[in-house]
Amino acid sequence: MIDPYTGKTVFDVKFKTDPDVPGAMTQNTCYNDPGIVPDDPSVQFNRMVGSTVGTLDKGLQGVYRAEYAFRDGGKVLGDPNGDAGFWKISVLGGPHDGALIATSDPSGELRLLSKGNQKAKPNPW
Repeated sequence: MIDPYTGKTVFDVKFKTDPDVPGAMTQNTCYNDPGIVPDDPSVQFNRMVGSTVGTLDKGLQGVYRAEYAFRDGGKVLGDPNGDAGFWKISVLGGPHDGALIATSDPSGELRLLSKGNQKAKPNPW
């Protein structure tokens, strides 16, 4: 995907949560969906949704919001309740507020992973 404002390839760009950006607080919610069996049932959650504010590298100016959702549904690829994820990055503030920069899926739906493994882990604290 090409960033409409810079002409750069978006997948070459890295998002970074920046604590110096006003409002950069990351918001996460973790919960347990009883219909999903995670890799490690002792962990108290298998879904995580959240958002954070930050910047993009590669010279892209401005502040952006990243929103995400992940599901730990076990290791079996192709299982309809298996591991899945979604993310999107959009402009935060200014005349282009809310403009989509990049997304894993334009429909906004969780999509099953075709490779890799989402793994919920207990909080070490």
